[in-house]
Amino acid sequence: MSDKLSGFLAGGLLLATLLIPAFSWLLPLLSYDTQRLGQLLLLALLVVFLIAARAPLLAGYRLLAWFLFWGLASAGINGLVLDQLVEVSLFALLLLAVYITATLIDRYPAALALWVKPCWLLSALAYVLIALVYLIVLYRLQGGVSGHEPMHGFINPRFFNQYQGWLLPVLTGLLFLPRPTWLSAPTWWGLLLLSLGMHWALIWQTQGRGLLLGRPGRRFALATLGVAVLGAILAWLLFDAPGLDPERSRLLSAGLSSREQLWARAIEQISHHPWFGVGPMQLAADTVAGPRHPHSAPLQLAAEWGLPALGMVLVLLVWAAVRWLRLARTVVLGRVSSRVEPVWFVMLTAAMATAALQSLLSGVIVMPVSQLMLVLVLGMAFGLYRSYRPGPSLSARSTAAVKLLAVLALMVLAAYVTESREHVEHTYERGRGQQGQGETLRLAPRFWSDGRLSAQPVATLARE
Repeated sequence: MSDKLSGFLAGGLLLATLLIPAFSWLLPLLSYDTQRLGQLLLLALLVVFLIAARAPLLAGYRLLAWFLFWGLASAGINGLVLDQLVEVSLFALLLLAVYITATLIDRYPAALALWVKPCWLLSALAYVLIALVYLIVLYRLQGGVSGHEPMHGFINPRFFNQYQGWLLPVLTGLLFLPRPTWLSAPTWWGLLLLSLGMHWALIWQTQGRGLLLGRPGRRFALATLGVAVLGAILAWLLFDAPGLDPERSRLLSAGLSSREQLWARAIEQISHHPWFGVGPMQLAADTVAGPRHPHSAPLQLAAEWGLPALGMVLVLLVWAAVRWLRLARTVVLGRVSSRVEPVWFVMLTAAMATAALQSLLSGVIVMPVSQLMLVLVLGMAFGLYRSYRPGPSLSARSTAAVKLLAVLALMVLAAYVTESREHVEHTYERGRGQQGQGETLRLAPRFWSDGRLSAQPVATLARE
């Protein structure tokens, strides 16, 4: 595959990834399930891209391989059912996607200027335009907007807030970058400010507290404050936004929204299964009613994969964060020649900080759109780091092994999707039926929107 074609395909995959949240209503399924299928399709395309590409992947961070191996060991010890292998396979493909993204950024740094800026803006604009269409329809049908009605495309506004947590720091950083040469200045800055203002208006409406975190740097903070004020004005004009009403606002609330109960359940499982956990994804099989994950990434990994797996992740994250921040500081202060605009380091740091803090309180590592944004942001950061601090690439033998494992992971996921087809379709029909009766479908998402593992005909591979 030629370098030109590789760069073109990379840009196409980037655009498709960023546009998934806005067009998750296209299939006759619940939006969450459509997003999951879109995610799996993109991961499959990335595997095809990996197999066809000539250039080897970047190497490094062998601890991730041990983390996945520990997940397989946890699955084996806890019965080796298909849904456990699905979780390990999905994490493996997401990590592989991070490496593919990093390799593309390292080898095609021009992609930052050519693809990333317009794609990020198009992603934000696509959702804004769809939200505006629904606003117009709601005003014509019922004379106003209440609740989370403009949130079409996400079954829960918090899932949308997770997407915004990854999106908005990068979108805000575009204010400090030159506009693409193929767009006029009024068009670029007008669309960018419209996107930022509308997304902040939706934050004021949905009251996503986690989005108030992770804004480093004085200039960056001032820019964020400016677009937040613009969003407040738009929210006041368009919505009945509770976030602007001191008596109704939850943005400054310190309440945990019953998360302490989920954390207590996870800690109990950790105390009983400290080494290998209860098995990947097995908190979703809990017979107690409620969410299918503990709304905390560390507790989820410790309870399902075991404390050693969590330890591997934390060691790697702390080590990588220190090295990243050290490089970012030298670039931003101008101590090394900059290959890209230094603000890229600020915006990516802000996005990762926001997501890291949100992951302590929500399902950032669970929801399909958030997982895709994680791939893009971490992949871009890793690729930028390697462009300044070169490292080795995978050998031919290691590359062949990675390709084989990627194909096996895809086969596991394909088997799971086939097994789950009736379950996913039934959830959609149940939702339509309750909506027709004026009721709200209450779901507890995990892999699918109805995340109960007991509802799916799972094949036990070890005993059957």
